[in-house]
Amino acid sequence: MAHDPAGRRLRVLVRTAGLGDVLMALCAANAIRHTTGDKVMLVTAPQHRDIAAACPDIEQVACSAAEFEAIRAAAGDDEIAVTQLGSPSFGIAREHQVDAYLRAVGIEAAPEHKALRLDLAEDDLQQARALLARHPRPSSGRARILVHPAAGDPNRTWPAGRWMELTQALIADGHQVVQIGAGRPGDAHGVHELVGPALAGSARFVDAANRLSARATLALMREADLLVSSDSGPVQLAGATDIGIVGLYSVVPGRNRLPFRHGEAMWNARAVEPVCRSFPCYDRMHDPAVMAPFVQAIRSGALDGGRLLSEWCPEDKSYRCMRAEIGVAQVMEACAGLLSC
Repeated sequence: MAHDPAGRRLRVLVRTAGLGDVLMALCAANAIRHTTGDKVMLVTAPQHRDIAAACPDIEQVACSAAEFEAIRAAAGDDEIAVTQLGSPSFGIAREHQVDAYLRAVGIEAAPEHKALRLDLAEDDLQQARALLARHPRPSSGRARILVHPAAGDPNRTWPAGRWMELTQALIADGHQVVQIGAGRPGDAHGVHELVGPALAGSARFVDAANRLSARATLALMREADLLVSSDSGPVQLAGATDIGIVGLYSVVPGRNRLPFRHGEAMWNARAVEPVCRSFPCYDRMHDPAVMAPFVQAIRSGALDGGRLLSEWCPEDKSYRCMRAEIGVAQVMEACAGLLSC
């Protein structure tokens, strides 16, 4: 569309928590710029500054009220529109979360403009190259597979034993397996520690957890064939690459979170989902009768909204979707399907 650069609006997106949520906000920034020509600024948490600054669709990044005010003052005559993206309603939306963000902004965009774009610095590439130099790709022509064994929200956490079994099965098939992620079990967004003689003694297992920055992890993804992860930030990070993605989903359908790439939702990706009768269980949060007691508890201060989302399970908090319904065989089948493409 025709556009007057002198009259550009400054769109301010506010999303502070959750790496995956922040990255989807960057996807929305891509769509906003291509659809409207407006400049986009992101207000986020300090730990997300570097990854946000790598996005060419973001004009400015602010991580404090003072930074935001300084940027707003410098905007001069630009019209400023602020959109808050922190509401739980985006995470439980019945559409892709990027589309939910764009609906809040008031625009629609083509799929090819909803992809994540990130530029890496030489230091990011060097971090990944140093790791790969110590652990070269298997000479047999088998794949380099990244696993992100997230250990955080109980309704999105696959048990450590399943991750161990999957890793051993992939190694037995001749693949190189690289564990990625940050944090420890028990952290809000940690990862399981994959340990044991079978892995410690294998030249095909590489423990890269807590060793790479988010941008260096992206560089590693661009040198790998496949990512296996539960519903978490690395899935969204992989959206800036062509790596195959196997995502494990419980509270929402995979189609609502797997990245847009090459003008297509879920390009080169598979969603592994449970057969639980309540899946996708976040959908029940749209029922006012179901939510009434929880809303009352939140208003009274007896319940935290974040805790509600992380512990939500209509099956008496059994979390059987992740603990029992999704098996290693399903994940292996999804991996094989992408690797054979």
